[in-house]
Amino acid sequence: MTAKQLERRQHSLGGSDIACLLGHSPMSQYDLWLQKKHGISTFDGNDATEFGHVVEGGIADWAAGQLEVKIRKNVFRAHRTLPFHANLDAVVVGADEAIEVKSSSFKVEELWGEPNTDEVPNQVVCQAQWQALLAELDLVHVAAALMPNFGGQKLRLFRVGRNEELIEALSRIALEWWERFVVGDEVPTDLPSDEAMKAVERVPESEIEIDIELVRKLKAAKFEAKIANDLVKDARGALMKALYDPTTKKFYEAGVVGDKKVTYFQHYRKPENKPRAGAFYRKLSLPKEL
Repeated sequence: MTAKQLERRQHSLGGSDIACLLGHSPMSQYDLWLQKKHGISTFDGNDATEFGHVVEGGIADWAAGQLEVKIRKNVFRAHRTLPFHANLDAVVVGADEAIEVKSSSFKVEELWGEPNTDEVPNQVVCQAQWQALLAELDLVHVAAALMPNFGGQKLRLFRVGRNEELIEALSRIALEWWERFVVGDEVPTDLPSDEAMKAVERVPESEIEIDIELVRKLKAAKFEAKIANDLVKDARGALMKALYDPTTKKFYEAGVVGDKKVTYFQHYRKPENKPRAGAFYRKLSLPKEL
């Protein structure tokens, strides 16, 4: 993105921001407010986003081949009068269509429906409709790399058509939020993330009066959490102890509960996954049905 596009992005709302306003994003509105009102970045990316950036172009090319179309990648669109923008992974040459690329995390396939339908996660619906608004699209093809299990990644295409009613609602919600919290002086009522609070620049040697009840609630919550952790530790110990049979004098890997099993199987920690790599460990797994 150019410096001008980055500036427009900072001072306007994009597709992922819209998903946040509707509660379809892990980001809180408070964190979004910090970004847009105070210019504070609360997320600089992680391994998942880096992976997405690396494979995005290739998945877009795959989708173009499936659709038998030519594409132009990394397109930025900004509204001429409203504080709205959209980053499009690719637009279809000669058609009012775009391609949005998604690479899923492990075991989230259940959030996606049948290929060639619009059965995609709500966050993706918001982004697609936002792109339709900003780029005047009739259709957004969603190219998804789904990972139902390790080593089982697969590519699927979905279609999200333009929905005027939804676009109108998104535009209204976005503009109202911008006027209240960015132009105005209101502060979102939800809570910030720890990462956001660490990124905020503080006034040196400054003080502000706060409600004592906030302190009391935190101390009470920490005390209750300690009790809960102790209860979990004791319950886990009791369950682990039950995997020993004093009659046979043997420790077992699984405990039978009706037709279900509690397992304590051995696993191997791969070097690239954990700091304490190349080692065997055991994991206690409980059946969801119990």
